[in-house]
This record gives sequence, C-alpha cells and structure tokens, in this order.
Amino acid sequence: MAKRESFKIDVDEFNARLREETDRACAILGAAMLDARLESLFRSRLIGQPDELLANGRPLGSFSVKIRLSHSLGWISDDAFKDLNIVREVRNRFAHSFDHGLTFDDQSIRDQCSNFRSISSYFAGTEKARSALRKNLSDAVIDAMRGVLKPPRAAFQGAVDFLRQYLDAVPDDALEYLGPDLAMEVYDLAASTRIKFSATGTIGPAPAQQNGEAGKT
Repeated sequence: MAKRESFKIDVDEFNARLREETDRACAILGAAMLDARLESLFRSRLIGQPDELLANGRPLGSFSVKIRLSHSLGWISDDAFKDLNIVREVRNRFAHSFDHGLTFDDQSIRDQCSNFRSISSYFAGTEKARSALRKNLSDAVIDAMRGVLKPPRAAFQGAVDFLRQYLDAVPDDALEYLGPDLAMEVYDLAASTRIKFSATGTIGPAPAQQNGEAGKT
C-alpha cells in the first residue's frame, strides 16, 4: 500500500537521532511523531477544511483527542489505542515535570513502559519461536532479541516504531458517505407535510360556517 504523502520523514534518520537524545527529548519526540502520523490519517480521511479541526486549539488539535476519536471510529485497534495512550502519558510525564533528572528508570515510567501491548506481543512471539519444533534461531539469539527491548526506554522506542508501522498500514482512503441525502430527506418531509395540510383543509366546514354563517359567499 502506498504511503501517505501528507507526512514524510526519513524513519531511519529519525530513529538514529532519537537514540542520541536525552530521555525527555526521546519521550516528547517519539510522541510527536505518532501525533503527526495520526494527523496525517485524519487529513487523508476528512472532507472539507481539515485545518479548521486539526490546528492547535481546534477540536482535533490534541494528541489525546485524535487517539480517542480514531479508536471510536474504528480506525485503530484496542491494542493500538492502549499503546498510544501509554506513549501520550509518558510524554506528558516528561513534558510537565520540573525534575531535570527524570529518566525512563523512574519507577512510575518503568511501570508504564512495561504495559505496552506491542512489546508484550513481541516477547510472546519470541517465546513461540523458542518453543517451535523446528527452530531456526538459537536460544542465545532469542534471548538477545528479548534483551534489546527490556529496558524501559528501549521498550518505549520499540513501541513507538511498532505503532508507526501500524499507523502507516491503516488505509487512508476516505470512507464514502452512505447515509440519507439531507436535502432530499427535508424536501420529501416538507412535500408530504404540504400535501397533508392541503387535504385536512378541505375536510369539514370552515370556522365561519360553524358560527351559523353557512351559505354565505
């Protein structure tokens, strides 16, 4: 599937630079990249003037709203929703903390990073490979694969990259509107109402005739 043209980035260069950043910058930039990826998805599907909804301060301007709405609309899975929110929460913890010494080794951040569903699935997959009847990889290689993503910062960066690949694969074509035609619905309603008024107006005597004025012209 072709990549969206509305969001371009050299992923390898981004990941290489991200590894060199401080923990705070890693958290903020990783979340910013996924926020931009979600915005790209919304821009590819929204009809009309997306800036009116997606610009800063607009209804869809925040990372949190884009996550919740894309999940509510069925664009992303429950697992992606969960992991995106963890990325957002970790980002917020770093962004709003005055502690210059805050790192991914902080216990609360370690706990959050241990809950990534994508990372848990990765570990489950390596165990499946370990227990396969015909293994292509040695236990040492599998242990090394698991060890790479065990540190909390590595888990965060791994989850960000898994989510980036996931969002890139979400179809970007706008869904065709299949509901009723508003103008036609209102036209039909109004037309049927006029017919009804016309019919009821010819039944029974007029008010003046009910007051003994029948026969007058």
